[in-house]
Amino acid sequence: MRPLRRSAARNLLQTLSCTTLLHADEGDLGRVTQALYLLLDAGCDVLQAAQHKALGEGAVV
Repeated sequence: MRPLRRSAARNLLQTLSCTTLLHADEGDLGRVTQALYLLLDAGCDVLQAAQHKALGEGAVV
């Protein structure tokens, strides 16, 4: 995961952990979780590819 994406995901999680739902707009939670999903999904794909490469192309993880 690129450092900028990792920082963005961390910052969104920090924002979410500090936010009370009473003060959040009704769509905020969905927007934040969707952004986190997209950021972390790309990072997981990169890590999985690196793991396959490290273990050998035919290895099952």
